[in-house]
Amino acid sequence: MRNRKCVIRNCENCGKEFNARLDGIKNGNSRFCSIKCGRANKFGSKCSGWKGGKQIDSRGYIWIYSPYHPYGNKKKYVLEHRLVMEKFLNRFLLPIEIVHHINELVNDNRIENLMIVSKSKHMSLHFKFYWTSKRRKAQSKIMKINRAKQLLRL
Repeated sequence: MRNRKCVIRNCENCGKEFNARLDGIKNGNSRFCSIKCGRANKFGSKCSGWKGGKQIDSRGYIWIYSPYHPYGNKKKYVLEHRLVMEKFLNRFLLPIEIVHHINELVNDNRIENLMIVSKSKHMSLHFKFYWTSKRRKAQSKIMKINRAKQLLRL
């Protein structure tokens, strides 16, 4: 086994001195004294894939990294509209409280566009428009059928 040249470096995570190999330094490695320190440096803002703690999901909702929030998901993210409403009310929202977007644009998180509703009220707000449009379509089909029947009678 050949001797490898080493240099004393300080760990980027804990500051402890350790022997770093020269070939590792040239490759951009040998920044941490141990695997534990290297892994500790890959979370939150220290992660290479960090995008400022803000993510947009496939439905258009904005998620904010909030590691100390009591109702965050597994990855410690909370929906931005819930955080805006919590800041306005100066309290945490309960999981049963739903924040409704008045104009139905899920990325418009201004306080003027948000309101707290119950689950049943939220369902009625969304399905009221759905059912009225569906009823109109059904009525127009019935009217077309009735007109066709009248024309066949003549």
